[in-house]
Amino acid sequence: MRNYSTVIIFLFVLYLMINVSMKKQLLTKSKYISGLQCPKYIWILMNEPDNIPKPDKGTRHKFAEGYLIDGLAKKQYPSGIDIATNDFMKNIWDTQKYLTLRKPLFEAGFKKDNLFARADILNPVQNDVWDLIEIKSSTEVKDVNVFDVAFQ
Repeated sequence: MRNYSTVIIFLFVLYLMINVSMKKQLLTKSKYISGLQCPKYIWILMNEPDNIPKPDKGTRHKFAEGYLIDGLAKKQYPSGIDIATNDFMKNIWDTQKYLTLRKPLFEAGFKKDNLFARADILNPVQNDVWDLIEIKSSTEVKDVNVFDVAFQ
């Protein structure tokens, strides 16, 4: 497992990047995970995003496989509600609206201050208790998966 003191230092630097800069930026779960894996990459991602190359064919193939795995996982919850992700604020508003229905929610989005995360599946289990289910196409839990869920 990654050295936690390194993670704490990274989080402090990240906090300074998004809160002390001239413009406050939204920190998403994917940016956070990218920064844990490569601190230089998150700086470029947040300051010079046009300099990031488009995904290559192999990466696009992995994305396509991930979408297939997501679809299979969602079939396990036939009464679930798929929340649209193409409109950021609508996703957040719809999440709040659908939480009251107490049904499984796919892609439920939450924003707190300048932090944003979206849950693959949010499943109600008891009154005011939900299981957060993160879908991964892997045969094992990786260190990065722990930080992924911790951000959420």
